[in-house]
Amino acid sequence: ETRHYCKLCNCWMSKAPSQIRKHEQGAGHQMKKKQLFFNMRKERIEKEKADKKLAKELHDIEIAARAAYGRDTAASAVSRGPPSAPGGSSGTPIHTQTNEDGIHTALRRDGKTESYR
Repeated sequence: ETRHYCKLCNCWMSKAPSQIRKHEQGAGHQMKKKQLFFNMRKERIEKEKADKKLAKELHDIEIAARAAYGRDTAASAVSRGPPSAPGGSSGTPIHTQTNEDGIHTALRRDGKTESYR
């Protein structure tokens, strides 16, 4: 005789449809089914709350980052002063590279190169 397993109640019973129906209509099975749905709803609500909290924290972090960026760029513009020529200083390197011997080579805006260790 084959048997039927109820995952919810963790029990075996006869595979007869009348036995399965009797079990599923029983108080124990109904109570466990009700508890299962209650727990699923509770977990969904908790997840939604956590997602909302995370979204708010990320939003607050983004606002703070934008404000800090604004302060930094304003402070940087004040400390640099007016540019001396279009494109910045001629001594500022636009490209640097290091070879295997550890010698650094920098190409400046004015076309000159510098090498140093």
